Amino acid sequence: MTDDEKEARALVAGLVAIRKRKKMTQKEVAEKLFMCRSGLSHFENFRRNPHLITVMRYAKAIGVELIYWEKIHVGTAVALLQAHMEACR
Repeated sequence: MTDDEKEARALVAGLVAIRKRKKMTQKEVAEKLFMCRSGLSHFENFRRNPHLITVMRYAKAIGVELIYWEKIHVGTAVALLQAHMEACR
């Protein structure tokens, strides 16, 4: 697994942690995304490499705004997400 893949998995895992902290079910989020719950499970468990738009839509569905800019490193995005999670506690 490459470093980029590890960082992408960490980003998705951070979003899943926020969903769970908000006590939102996979079913609720799947309905907001117009996808089946099993498809959402595949996304959350990184069974396939998600498209950026899917990550952005997922974040919006759970009430998280992903702020990004040109040439941001995924590790930086993960750090920002972790900071957001800490602020939500």
